[in-house]
Amino acid sequence: MTSIYFVYRSTAGDNGKARHSYFMKDLALESFARAVSHVQSTTTFLNDGPMPSPRLNRMHSLGKVRGLPGVGYSRSYRVALSMLDSHDWPDDEFVYFAGDQYPNMDNIFVVLRWAAASIKVADFFILYNHPDCETLPVHREYRPSRRLWSAGGHTWRPVRSTCMSFCARVGALRRAPWLHFLASRNDCRGDFDLWSVSQRAPGFRVLGSPVDPWSLADLEALKLAAKGLKGRATGLLVAPFPGPACQMQLPHVSDDRVWSAVAERACRAS
Repeated sequence: MTSIYFVYRSTAGDNGKARHSYFMKDLALESFARAVSHVQSTTTFLNDGPMPSPRLNRMHSLGKVRGLPGVGYSRSYRVALSMLDSHDWPDDEFVYFAGDQYPNMDNIFVVLRWAAASIKVADFFILYNHPDCETLPVHREYRPSRRLWSAGGHTWRPVRSTCMSFCARVGALRRAPWLHFLASRNDCRGDFDLWSVSQRAPGFRVLGSPVDPWSLADLEALKLAAKGLKGRATGLLVAPFPGPACQMQLPHVSDDRVWSAVAERACRAS
């Protein structure tokens, strides 16, 4: 059976983005706990800064807890990546970098395990479909393959990019960790650039963030990284439609009735 190791990155506070009133990080944690109970796995919690005592106690009941001294989102991601060196995870198994702002359907990781085991051409998996994938031309027109795969009761297809919450084949992530380290420099997250470069998206140009643009040195490093790939993709990224997870930022929440029900079940369990 395919093994998945979980790394759950969390902070005590929220980032202030608009979300539904029922969303709370405690409920996101409980929905994660319900989902992970359906698969045999281990979880490491990377807590960036102090946690409320009830939440911290719950994490201790679910797995190992490692505290970080408020290093920020990007640096905590680098700590998560470093676990590839400090843990003897086999290359043919999987690691899931989870965030603390996602409600999860109960069977989500069963779905993921089926997909990871059966979609052999994919090395990276996400569990929610961001509306950008359906609306923005830069995403909608990206289809390196017209193939569709059926796994875990969902249809999976290639997508261009995602954020820093995803599942990866351990060996694929070990082949090019430098791309992920480069994309998480300082506090500017270059996730779109990361996935576009790693998948060799046609017509891709490094633009950077309009708020925190890439420095000249970063741009040159990324261009060299892309050139170093010599036309080879580091791994196909696929997503299920519909998605069994959701990022709760408004207005990008599909079928709110589903996620309010997930929150209600998690609330009863907490």
